[in-house]
Amino acid sequence: MQKIMSRTGSGDIFAPPVNLIRNPDYQRAAHPKIWAAWCVVLSGVAGMLCLTLAVLFLLFTMELKFLLIYEWGDCYKLGCRDPSFKHGFAGTISMIACDILMALLIAVATGELCKAFARQIAKNWNFHSMILRLFVEHFTAISIDMVATIGVFAYLAFSFLPEWEETPETEWWDSTSCVDFWDFQVCRALRSCAPSDPVCCAGTLFCARSKLEFHQRRDLFEAWLGGLFVVAPFVEVLMEFIVPLVAYVIYAQVQISRRGSDAEEDRKRAGACCCRCLQGLGRLLAFIFLLDGGVLGLRYIFEGFPFRPPKIIEQMTAKAFGPLCLVCNREMEWTEAETSDSGGWTCRHHGVCQSSSENKGPYRWHCKNCGIDICGDCHPQGATMVYGLFGPLDQRLLRQMEPLSELKLVKMNFLILVMFAPMNPIGLIPQMFARQLDLRSRLPKLLMVRRRNFPDDNRLAHTSQTMFCLLILPLVSIWHTGLTLVSANPELHMRQSEILLAWLGAALVVALLALLGQWLIARCHFGKTPPHGESKVAASRVFPGAEVLGKEDQDVTSPQERDPSFVHLSPNPDYTS
Repeated sequence: MQKIMSRTGSGDIFAPPVNLIRNPDYQRAAHPKIWAAWCVVLSGVAGMLCLTLAVLFLLFTMELKFLLIYEWGDCYKLGCRDPSFKHGFAGTISMIACDILMALLIAVATGELCKAFARQIAKNWNFHSMILRLFVEHFTAISIDMVATIGVFAYLAFSFLPEWEETPETEWWDSTSCVDFWDFQVCRALRSCAPSDPVCCAGTLFCARSKLEFHQRRDLFEAWLGGLFVVAPFVEVLMEFIVPLVAYVIYAQVQISRRGSDAEEDRKRAGACCCRCLQGLGRLLAFIFLLDGGVLGLRYIFEGFPFRPPKIIEQMTAKAFGPLCLVCNREMEWTEAETSDSGGWTCRHHGVCQSSSENKGPYRWHCKNCGIDICGDCHPQGATMVYGLFGPLDQRLLRQMEPLSELKLVKMNFLILVMFAPMNPIGLIPQMFARQLDLRSRLPKLLMVRRRNFPDDNRLAHTSQTMFCLLILPLVSIWHTGLTLVSANPELHMRQSEILLAWLGAALVVALLALLGQWLIARCHFGKTPPHGESKVAASRVFPGAEVLGKEDQDVTSPQERDPSFVHLSPNPDYTS
């Protein structure tokens, strides 16, 4: 390889291998304790800011849905829970649009926002290990996303749904009891409602709660979960694979050719009505859903592809390898020499490519033995050498495939299932169908619309999944006991203190029993003495963070020959069989 690189004029020195273990942004801190305290404060402020923005996005969707149901749909008077009862198909479309908007906010806005904040938080912590930085970034993102998404529905389940006080009988137009609610005040201020108009903003969240009976609130909450189970998972697959694939097709069809000698063809394509109208749209869609904005920048939307066509310099051809002639199997050369009859050259495949010296210029691949001329587009090796250079560039322009983000989606879907499936069992059918589509689309997504990057350490996936399962057990136990004792209890207003104490006690007992059961299972399954030759596998299972190297991974270099960035992962010294 070094010989080939030296003959092609590229040099014979290889770049040092990328260190995937050490954090490239690590800098030794002058005062580590002060920096750690600053990082704690900054992480808390950034996390709360991200959480607040995400919750506001989702609450806005909920308020919009309430206004459509109870003001536009007149469901106070009609006793319905959907504007389709009054407006028919238009009301159904409005509810589906709200569900799609909520799914987009959960999958795109909230997810990307949490990821950006988590990346900056993990970077500010200045970890020495890149693995630890990626783990903190992944777990911070999923924690904020989980609290934001599930927190909104938990807020509704324990504030909108329960019968904290007995619902008084009021007229649908009477909003005097809503003046103390924050959403009612914000809505009237934004809509500039007249003080004498009692109906304006009567359909806000807590104003509607003060007028609806318990069974009406329960039916409405279960109807909301239908959008979370039926619409949200398919929108997620749509935004993660289908839309980027469509953007890739449009991007590939309308972009201008990079071949510098095809200027006339480019002008014809640019002059076509379809391409002229779709060029800006194709670039914008590709920039949003497909390409890496940090590589291209906003100039790509207005100016197009940033890389210019390659130019083969005559002085470098003596050092370069030419393609082999398809007739005599001898090396061809890239030349501008005139033909023997001084009549110009014509490509051997002129009937297909229509290439000659008139439209391609004097340069072409020429075989001195056969006298055959082939343009750079037709010769398979020549096309690979000239235009195949754009393969790595095109790959670098795509967004990176992030396995940890895919695992984050799996965790969020699992959390939604274990928390809301008992309330809407029918929603499991579309949810499972959407999960199958998601699993089948990940390989095409990797090969077609995402950049293939260096593989990450598998300990990131295993450790994060283990911690997620440990944290979700007490959360789910608190959630389901609360739904049973508080949210689904129509007599809550009679015995609030006793029911709340019973809820907290039962949730604590169930959480401790669940953790104890998981610990006993792990102890009984992995605590046995492993057979001879299987201690390495058992050790890696018990301690996912410590990898035991096999024979092929053992260090065979002396300490003097090791690279400074070399890290030796030794067996765990505390492991006992």
